[in-house]
Amino acid sequence: MNKENNFQIFKSSFVIGIAILLSAMVGAYSFYSIKAMDDSVTVTGSARKSVVSDQAKWSVNFMRPVTLDTVKDGYTKMDSDLKIVTAFFIKNGFTEADLKITPVLMNEVYENNPNSSVKKYNLIQTISVSSGDVKKIDLMSKGVRDLVLSGVVISPQNPEYYFSGLQDIKVSLLPEALKDAKARADAIVKLAGSSVGKIKSAGAGVVQVMSSGTNDVSDYGSYDTSTIEKDVMVTVKASFQIK
Repeated sequence: MNKENNFQIFKSSFVIGIAILLSAMVGAYSFYSIKAMDDSVTVTGSARKSVVSDQAKWSVNFMRPVTLDTVKDGYTKMDSDLKIVTAFFIKNGFTEADLKITPVLMNEVYENNPNSSVKKYNLIQTISVSSGDVKKIDLMSKGVRDLVLSGVVISPQNPEYYFSGLQDIKVSLLPEALKDAKARADAIVKLAGSSVGKIKSAGAGVVQVMSSGTNDVSDYGSYDTSTIEKDVMVTVKASFQIK
């Protein structure tokens, strides 16, 4: 009885082993077939160019804290602050026509003090300017000390710097990025003793606008506005035939 059981176990094990071996052989053959049919190599190439921003924007927020009892006085002070901030922009070479002035906003201040029965608010107004004179805005943004000393409660924003010729730069960099992709494909395929043939497909990736000399890239593209000097980089994903 034991011999029969041992024989059945051996028989079952043998069948299972054969099945596993055949499955492995079929899998290996399928893998080889897929690799054999894949006669292309896909790589990503890139190209970058340094540019200098030709547009800039700068905004200054100023405010006055008030309560419902002091709102009228707060608006009077805001009128005075507006004149001071406007004079600051004019002193730095801009005209009133260059300025964009928002209406005064009144925002409630929420405090974590349940015993306070007096509601507090902030009156806020913003003056901003956009110009192609990037250096002028850069220098002005660094001179806000005069506004602070004047008694105006200000919250200056960081200047924003832009490059208007981005689309033209992108178009000019695409051939260089494709050339870089071809060089990368050559290097990869050469290791396998083959060579690169005709291009099968190519697609441009997102545009990266970075601070000069950095590599702060994003899968969705990036646009750094904090610096005047920038690097524009484009990528191309391309597939080449293998000969």
